[in-house]
Amino acid sequence: MTMKPEEKIVLQIEALLSKCKRSYDEIKPKYPADDLRSSIIAAAGNILHSYHTFMCMTLDTVTEKKWWETSFGQGKPNLNDLSALKNIDGMIKHAFLVFFLSRIEWSMRKFIIEVFPEESDRSSGPFKQVYDFLFKKLGMEKYIPLYDLCRTIRNTMHNNGHYIYKSKEIEWNGKVFQFKHMQPIEFFYYELALGLYSDLLDSIDTFVNNKFIADLQHVPDIDQSENA
Repeated sequence: MTMKPEEKIVLQIEALLSKCKRSYDEIKPKYPADDLRSSIIAAAGNILHSYHTFMCMTLDTVTEKKWWETSFGQGKPNLNDLSALKNIDGMIKHAFLVFFLSRIEWSMRKFIIEVFPEESDRSSGPFKQVYDFLFKKLGMEKYIPLYDLCRTIRNTMHNNGHYIYKSKEIEWNGKVFQFKHMQPIEFFYYELALGLYSDLLDSIDTFVNNKFIADLQHVPDIDQSENA
């Protein structure tokens, strides 16, 4: 039986969840649950879990003829339905990257406050200022283009998926991604999106295992501490 595209996406997300769990299982014995090094990985896992849940729901609904018959009295979507599904697909694909990256961003801002208090003003600046500062401090500059790419994709969400600034190129993983002034981005397919999740997980794992970060005493997560 031919596998549905959504089934392939579910399997890919499950692989990402397994990857995230391995990182969390390795770090969990070292730090308490309210330590930022634990919670930054846990937060990423929570977003992936939500993504997985949504895609599983998709498999049981819009990809099934019976669901269309029960819900709309027809065995397949009409043209208006197909247009709506296309919009939902684009919205969800972008939205989960926004949520995923936002959780990382929030954690990084808290790291600056807790670990580099003398530089805490950087925590309230633009996201690029945040990761540029941390990655340069920790010798992780190779990940800057990855975050430039993800941040730029995320920002197009505010402009109906269009890139409104001066045209530019970002190179990551041997590929060049073009952002053209006032044009929609044409390359954000599931293959790329899920690949970026994997790369971001790698960056988080490298970050928390960086010797400087790993050797720190307890780094409290403000949110977790308040909820304890």
